[in-house]
Amino acid sequence: MNKPDWRDASVLHPEAQAVLDTMLNHLTKQRGQARGTENTGCLYRAPAGRMCAVGCLIPNELYDTSIEASVGEIFDDRHAPHGNPHMRRVATHLSSLAPSLPSEDMRALYEEVQSFHDDDDSSLNPEVADYVALLALHPNDDVALRKAMAEAIDKRLRDYHLCLENLYVEKRP
Repeated sequence: MNKPDWRDASVLHPEAQAVLDTMLNHLTKQRGQARGTENTGCLYRAPAGRMCAVGCLIPNELYDTSIEASVGEIFDDRHAPHGNPHMRRVATHLSSLAPSLPSEDMRALYEEVQSFHDDDDSSLNPEVADYVALLALHPNDDVALRKAMAEAIDKRLRDYHLCLENLYVEKRP
């Protein structure tokens, strides 16, 4: 008997799901990207109190403008001998949100959600639903928006990160 593919027989690990739920709740309420004023990309902290998907997980006391980089850069910097101490603290904090999971797997989750929120490339690749496209599809329906975001991110994780079995656990009947 063949073992089922983990992507078909699993759900997100509860710790990863809790982190994702926090980000999805934030994005549903905010209903917009966290763009800077000078045509910059998405920011962890933007004017008018907006935060990106990962930015909502970073407490104000850990935030510093020097961390404005991709979440991958934040995780990479913690291993640099002369790295940014702010980035190191943020990477440690983000890893601590799912303590029983490998930090590299959580990094992949953060990167995928960050890409989902920051990018506006669904017109270039309609198979890849992103936040901007879903906002347009569900302008007044928070429940439908949240469900569509969760499905889009799950699809991205399952399709793109074939090695992330640690983020998933077997479904219980």
